[in-house]
Amino acid sequence: MFEPTEKIKLAASLEMRRRLVRNVRFAVLGNLILVLLSLASCPFLSEETRIHHHRTAGDEAFARGDYAGAEKQYRAALDLAKRRGPDNDNFLFVAGDLAKLYSVEKRDTEAEALFRQRLLLAENVWAKDPKMLATVYYDLALFYLTRHRYDDGKPIYDRLLALKEQSFGPNALEVADTLELYALLFRANGHNEEAAQMEARTRTIRASHAP
Repeated sequence: MFEPTEKIKLAASLEMRRRLVRNVRFAVLGNLILVLLSLASCPFLSEETRIHHHRTAGDEAFARGDYAGAEKQYRAALDLAKRRGPDNDNFLFVAGDLAKLYSVEKRDTEAEALFRQRLLLAENVWAKDPKMLATVYYDLALFYLTRHRYDDGKPIYDRLLALKEQSFGPNALEVADTLELYALLFRANGHNEEAAQMEARTRTIRASHAP
């Protein structure tokens, strides 16, 4: 026979074991659910979620320097986005991811083709959203000017600046940020006079925002 104290200890021990088993079961079930949800190919996940999963995995691979892994994820996302046709936000986002990857890998022909395709589509998809459209011109202008292709990059930059001004106003700090960055690129391309004008305008805008 157990003493009362021993009975209490035994009951407590049994209850602790039951709780431990239950917690382990819940943990295993929870982990299983997380694994299932992380699988982009799961048919019960929305297309939007699967695209987001692939893009996130691609970004993580890109950050690690695993460019092959990043390309695999971005291409999977792009294939999903294409199901609705190329005229949609997701296609433009993922095409930008992939084009930037190609750019980093010095696969310039592929990068330029994708940047150009993206720009043409964005003119339709984001026709009424100058802020989003500006991001597409920003990427292509940056691509050209960092490769010293001034003649290709200048008209893209001009359109970018016009979109920034339309979105934020001609004296906005966002415009100053754009002028400041591209002034450096214009100097790198040997266009010092234009760069100086851009820098002067940058100073004027920033001074107007000074307390």
